[in-house]
Amino acid sequence: MIRISSATEIMEILMHFNDYFPRSIISRVGDLESYAAKLAEHACVYVAKDHDNIIGLVVFYANDLSTKVAYLSHIAVSEQHQNKGIGSLLLQFCCDLSKQYGMRTMKLEVDKLNFKAIAHYEKHHFVAIGQASLQSQYMIKGLT
Repeated sequence: MIRISSATEIMEILMHFNDYFPRSIISRVGDLESYAAKLAEHACVYVAKDHDNIIGLVVFYANDLSTKVAYLSHIAVSEQHQNKGIGSLLLQFCCDLSKQYGMRTMKLEVDKLNFKAIAHYEKHHFVAIGQASLQSQYMIKGLT
């Protein structure tokens, strides 16, 4: 995995994966430039590459030292590389790194109609814990 720390690069990568979600990233965050700057400053942003091509993205926070809850913001794999285990590797990577940072739990929000993503998270031992919004739910996993 390659860490991305430049807000400009993060914005370009988010644009690349923008439409990989039932609700686009831009529709959820609004100002992508400000959001990319926030991620560059506070989040862990990693990509998976095949040669020089970005084929996967994982964005998460592992900095809440009071609750020790990490938060998975985005995970995506390019269409031509799906169903090859890359999403599982990205998810395991962010859980492992969050644990190294002292986090005890990983939390995420997923659209209720994104059945493929929900099944993927359940396969990796995430459980639903309640509604996040009318369109989404929270899921968590222990990292111990």
